[in-house]
This record gives sequence, C-alpha cells and structure tokens, in this order.
Amino acid sequence: MELAEAARSTVDRLRPAEPAGDWTHTLRGVARLVQAEHAVIVVEDAGSSRPLIAESAGPRHRASHATLSAAALASMRPLMGRIPAGTAMRSDELDYGCYALAAREQLDGLSIFVAAYRPHHAGDFAAADAARLEALLPVLRDTVSLHHSLGIFRQQTEGFSHVLENLDCAVILLDAAQRPVFMNGRAREIADAKDGLLIGTAGLTAARMGEARALQHAIVSAIEAAPACALASVYVHRDENRSPLKLDVISVGGGGGPRTAARVIVLIREPDAPRAFDREALSRTYDLTPREAELAVLLATGHTLSGAA
Repeated sequence: MELAEAARSTVDRLRPAEPAGDWTHTLRGVARLVQAEHAVIVVEDAGSSRPLIAESAGPRHRASHATLSAAALASMRPLMGRIPAGTAMRSDELDYGCYALAAREQLDGLSIFVAAYRPHHAGDFAAADAARLEALLPVLRDTVSLHHSLGIFRQQTEGFSHVLENLDCAVILLDAAQRPVFMNGRAREIADAKDGLLIGTAGLTAARMGEARALQHAIVSAIEAAPACALASVYVHRDENRSPLKLDVISVGGGGGPRTAARVIVLIREPDAPRAFDREALSRTYDLTPREAELAVLLATGHTLSGAA
C-alpha cells in the first residue's frame, strides 16, 4: 500500500502541469522513482502499424522528448512480448544485456510498455524497484486513457470549431458556470460592439435590466434542463436605428463531465445583417458564370441593378 501511494503521488504531482502529448514530466517522475537514468514509454494500438506514443525522458537525459527511433522500438519489442500485463520484470528475468526494469499494461486494445534504464556503474535494479514500477501501472494506465481521450476530443473539437466559425450567425458556448468557452468570429464582433448585448469572461448579459433578467433565466433554465433539450428565445435591443438581436438559448450535453464543458449554446441572429451567399454553390446550382453569380448576390443583398453593374 505504501508503494502504491508513493507511486501515485509521484505521477500525480507532475501530471497537472503536463501538456497533452508531452510525456516528459511523467517519464522523469518514473525515472526518479526507481533511480534510473531515463525511462521510456511505448503505447501501441493493435489496429495501427505505428505507435501512438514512443518517448523517452529522464533527469539527465536531454534527448528526452524525441520520438523513439524505429531501431530503438525494434530492440524493445522482444521485451514487450515477454512481460505479462500488469507486471514488472528486472534485467535478470528479461535477459536483456543491460540494467533494465520493464512493465506492461493493457487498456481497451492499447498495449502500454514502460521501461527504466541504468548505466552499468549504477548497479542493477532491486526487487523493491520492480514493486514500485508495478504499483505505478494503474496510474500510468489512467494517464494514457486521459491522453488518448484528449487526443480524440481535440480532433473532434477542431472540426467542430471550424464548422461554428463558418456559420452565418454568431455562436457562443457557455459552461456550467455560464462562462463563454467558445465564441465564433461574428460573436466576437458583437462582443466588441457592446451594443445592447454585453459579453465578457463572466458570461452574457443585456444592457436593459428586463432583458438581462430574461437572458439570465433562459441560460439557467438551459443548464438545469440538461440532459433534456430546452430552448428559449430572448430579444435584446440595440440602438434605436437597428433591429433587436434574437438570442436562441439551447441546452447541450449532459450534467456530468468537467464544468468547463459546453452546457449551453447561444445562437445570435441579426435580422438586419446582410446574408452570406455561397457564390460557388449558386454558380453550380443555376449554371451561372462567376460574374453572373456575383451580380445575383449583389442584387439579393439590396443593391440596385445600376449600382451592381
């Protein structure tokens, strides 16, 4: 139990500062835990020919964040095949030709291999070192799971953000504390204008008190309604020469997960804003030349024929 707590403490102290995809801090923690010169981690997916993670790091190992070479991976594979999942083995058990301590773990189709190395003058690893590394395996498994999930999430959100940025209306995503976690370009322009709708790091509000209360009620109701879908519309007036903004407040996601996850999506519609037209789609649909499509867009957005010519 003491070994498990020591192992967990070692990685937990380092993990919060570690950016996704960079294993330097964790591997240095592993090396220190077993007094090794450096440590390596290899994570492979059975369905992929290339490793998901293949890195090396240590307190005195400067080439720590470089991806392991194909030759280095090839030399490790005999070790990886001999170690049962959930266990750590020492040099005398591995017959590896250098002072090494290695362990392997499985996670939903992923194979996790971690090893630590010492120079000959430092002496071989002891049974207590193997116990420490073995106690560390559940923590490493959890860390790999987190990194793997974050990698998938990042790919999804990058595509999602691209879609939101190209919508023809302003979009704001709010977390459970009503703070904006995403605004597309048009929403940022509205925020900068400070005309009726006020958007800051603390959340959304309206300049008029009654509209501010209505907007607050809609946002709170959407957050509390999750995972059920809730929709409310709120109008926010701008200066007297412009039409009011229409805000559609919609609940998204469930009640679980981190508080920084999106819980509410706010779509801001501007009745007096010029509509965006896809000239290429217009050309393909109606068999127009680029100039004809441009002329059609100008006419559709209020220009006269003489002004558009």
